[in-house]
Amino acid sequence: MKANVTMTAEVPSLTLPWSAGRLAAAAVGAYGAAAMPAILYWPALSGSDVAAGALLASVLIALTVIDIRSFRLPDALTLPLTALGIGLAHGLGWASWADRAFAAAVGFLLLFVARGVYYRVRGRHGLGLGDAKLFAAAGAWTGLEGLAGVLLSGCILALMCVGGLAMTGRQVSARVALPFGPFLAAGIWLVWLYGPPI
Repeated sequence: MKANVTMTAEVPSLTLPWSAGRLAAAAVGAYGAAAMPAILYWPALSGSDVAAGALLASVLIALTVIDIRSFRLPDALTLPLTALGIGLAHGLGWASWADRAFAAAVGFLLLFVARGVYYRVRGRHGLGLGDAKLFAAAGAWTGLEGLAGVLLSGCILALMCVGGLAMTGRQVSARVALPFGPFLAAGIWLVWLYGPPI
């Protein structure tokens, strides 16, 4: 289940029958492939930027595996990731800590409000608090200008996944739970690497 959200037996979930190791290997491959253009065409990246990117990717991959396997995004990873994004942005001169802290707060509030609205309309939670906290990390790492791109990328990837599952004959409907964290994480990675698409 998602952090702080109770999933009932009435809400089936789509899960992959893969081991954590296989999921992690697939995520590492995907994140590495996404980063290759940046590595090849931007050789002037500083060592500190590369180290920050490796740290970000490592935590995002861990969150991806955990969310797919357990429908949880643990505070032990999302909250430090947010703090690190704010601290590194300031320390490495990407942006002021105040700007990134504000972006993190906006990111959290956006999905927190969306979660509440969905619950009022549908009578059940469609997002977990973990998703809102991960979106706060998105603000910390990509800034206010990156939030729309992260959310757009995550939604597009989620729709592609749902389409792929439907094509393989899996039952996909609004009543089937799908972890959103992996798609948000991928959106964060893409926007951090290449900037906002919009």
